[in-house]
Amino acid sequence: MATVMHSFLSLMLNPLAPYLAEGRSRYRRPPAVPHGFEPAPLVFTGLDAAPVVGVVSRLWHMVNDPVGLACAAAERTNGPFTLRIPGKFDLTYLGSGAHGYETLMKLPADHAAIGEVLGNVPNLSLFGFPRSGASDDYDKLQDLAITGKKILARMLTPDRIKGLPPMITSVMRERMQHWGDTVDLAEHLYQAVFEISIRYFGSDEVFERYGEQLIPVLRDIADAIDIPRAALATTPARFLMREYRATKQLVRILRRAHREIPNAPLFAAIRAANVAEADQLWIAMFVLWNACTYPGSFALWAFVDLVSDPKTLAALNDTDDRLALISCGVFETIRLYPIASLVRYLREPLEFEHAGHRYMLPAGTVAGVSPWLLNRDPEVWDDPDQYRPERFSGVTRPRLFGAGPFACVAGEFSRVLIAGVCDAILTANDVQLRGPLPRRRCRVHLTYPSGPVVATVRSRTSTTDTVAIGA
Repeated sequence: MATVMHSFLSLMLNPLAPYLAEGRSRYRRPPAVPHGFEPAPLVFTGLDAAPVVGVVSRLWHMVNDPVGLACAAAERTNGPFTLRIPGKFDLTYLGSGAHGYETLMKLPADHAAIGEVLGNVPNLSLFGFPRSGASDDYDKLQDLAITGKKILARMLTPDRIKGLPPMITSVMRERMQHWGDTVDLAEHLYQAVFEISIRYFGSDEVFERYGEQLIPVLRDIADAIDIPRAALATTPARFLMREYRATKQLVRILRRAHREIPNAPLFAAIRAANVAEADQLWIAMFVLWNACTYPGSFALWAFVDLVSDPKTLAALNDTDDRLALISCGVFETIRLYPIASLVRYLREPLEFEHAGHRYMLPAGTVAGVSPWLLNRDPEVWDDPDQYRPERFSGVTRPRLFGAGPFACVAGEFSRVLIAGVCDAILTANDVQLRGPLPRRRCRVHLTYPSGPVVATVRSRTSTTDTVAIGA
């Protein structure tokens, strides 16, 4: 363990040596920009502003509380701002409003890229999941991600999604039969969501053969979407990490499934997209990872929000269209607790205007926008800090899933899946949360709780055969 900690500290501190040696000047020196432009202001708060020690403080805050760091910086400026990540890169947010969001999301993939960003995600790159191309071939990694999104989109046609509610009915009926009077939703709810996603994209046969193996490894991998763990994954300590072992196990499971059930919908869709054989397992992993990780997390917290808000719970008991209200609640949870940051690696400089200022972001800058900040902007949302599902009444496609070449393509799938699972539970049971909830920590995205979410679940009838779900 001492060797592991030494490796981690060396990795973190060695790139900082030039900053520590030159002290305040280099750390706080803005990037050079052409005449007529200005750099986005560097923002430092608290100890981050101190000479020498501020370098270490900034890195510590970036690793442990990136959302809080961005929020604190945004409070000090009304426009773009830069967070210098020593030894890494400059992370420049294009303000907290809609203009910056739209500017970044509209940029083409060859200008504002995601390959360099995905290269820091453990299961996609750091853990060596088999694919063609070198580990630092970010063009290849980006191309694979775009291909994976296209395959996802092709498998999420309206006709296919119409088959999702009956699948939810079947899975939830079977799973709830084994729930006791007291249920840890942090364990059981995500398992149901994962099963439905695996059956939808894989097949019933894939789940029957491999589902009980896939669920825990996909959960371990989902938990790795966290900056401290991603940093640790670049050190020799990765060999001791459960998500590293889970990734290797996922390779073995998918390889067997691909060999034994080649005509499963997911594998057939990958072949139809003419994906090279060396990349087919990576694409299969990418699809399942997206299909399980985010719906699993948002389903848990959407359900918690629905049943813990007295006004919403009363409305659910009175409405004749409960599924529509649940869908509004799903959107509201995603609004309040979104993916914290959407970032792109600038392969070309970016000119950006705001409030009469002309900014230039050099190539190599990581440019970002924060849905977390945008969704709390009172100029965009009324009472932005309040949980109000009714704000989405009549809205079928809210702008909560990004835009541009890397936007989420699974918004409607996620709504139907999450709302259907929540509706199934509330149709069959009276539910009451017990005890304090774990702290809702937003890492890079809203993630799974670190402790149990205990609920008392009392069946409305002697059987769950009455579960009925609409689309």
